[in-house]
Amino acid sequence: MRVYFYVFVLFFSGMSIFPQGTGEISDLLKNAEENIYVNPNESIRILEQILKTTNNSLEITNAHLYLSRSFFITGNYKKSIEHFFDAKNTSAQIGDNNLNIEVLTHGVTLFNFLNFLELVNQLELEIKTIPGESAYYTKYKKWLEADSLKDTKVLKEMIPLNEAKDDSEKFALQYLESRILNSLAKSLTSATNSDTTQMYFKKALNKAVSVQKNNFFEMQLLLDYSLFLFEIKEYQKAINTLILAEEISLNFKNAFYEKKIFELLAQSYLIMDVKDKFQEYFVKANNASTASLAQENIAINTIFNVLQNKQNIEKGHLVKISSNTLLFYGAGLFLTILIWLFIKWFATMKLNHTKDHIKYLKLIKDFDKKEESPIKTNIKTLGIPKETENTILLKLEKFEKGNKYISRDMSLA
Repeated sequence: MRVYFYVFVLFFSGMSIFPQGTGEISDLLKNAEENIYVNPNESIRILEQILKTTNNSLEITNAHLYLSRSFFITGNYKKSIEHFFDAKNTSAQIGDNNLNIEVLTHGVTLFNFLNFLELVNQLELEIKTIPGESAYYTKYKKWLEADSLKDTKVLKEMIPLNEAKDDSEKFALQYLESRILNSLAKSLTSATNSDTTQMYFKKALNKAVSVQKNNFFEMQLLLDYSLFLFEIKEYQKAINTLILAEEISLNFKNAFYEKKIFELLAQSYLIMDVKDKFQEYFVKANNASTASLAQENIAINTIFNVLQNKQNIEKGHLVKISSNTLLFYGAGLFLTILIWLFIKWFATMKLNHTKDHIKYLKLIKDFDKKEESPIKTNIKTLGIPKETENTILLKLEKFEKGNKYISRDMSLA
């Protein structure tokens, strides 16, 4: 009975995991999206299950997109890249411009981080060809440019962000605003007024926390803020801030950010002359660095393989088209030769038939010609007068044709 009970429990618990309808899948997708930046592993679990149970193209595209984001947050760039290209392929088939822009924008973020600038440029060109506008992408692109130039004027003009079309875009814009504030703070770090810099860092952190507490962007902001504190020699504050970042990083296990956090902690403890902590975080930093490098190498190979496969598919398609074209022209040439041979054969047969007909007519004509009789020959050789010769020949001809001669005619002979 106990075995049956466990089977019963497992069955119904399994049923609760599997989506039962489109409405439920939509709710699960929304839940997964909201958890990407705070609990990506839970989002991954939900999204992978959705892919196993739905045939809806829109749901499949969103699942791949959210999976790509989730794996990007956890530092699994291989799977992030794979799911991005899956989302890109399916979104192109759906024809939803907003979704297509959202997918391509994520690609810009992903490959910009991995420093694949050629791919970034390609994706940006694709976005420009899609009709319609995305408030998030427009602001995101503007932020990237201003951030790279440390253009504080443009950064200040960008906030606040209130142009969202829906809840999903609003969610993204709120996070983007916190990043813009963070960029403002970092652009002022070289200035003498550190109070203004700290003010923008705190504004950025407050904005990020207002969206979701202990989120991925909060961890990034804490890391940047601690670096600023380290530079102004506020080492203990830097350590306290880094420990907060480390606690949040446990939700993501992203080796790239772990390496940065551990390295800065090791340096801070070294300066503070806390040798055991320095040694601890030095080892952690080395391990994280190795893991991060491995993920980056895998990402490079993954991108190469994906693009190579795409190239092979396109090449195979072109080869197929070329083969079909050659086959078509070959068949056409063969048919032309066949028709030409038939015409030649027909003309030859016609000519031979005509020749045979002419020969036949000639034979008939020759057959109709009778050999000149010996009598006519003898008459012509007798040397008689011409008039008499003609009269004899004429009468002879009448005789040969069966004419009856009267006695008067015969007497002339």
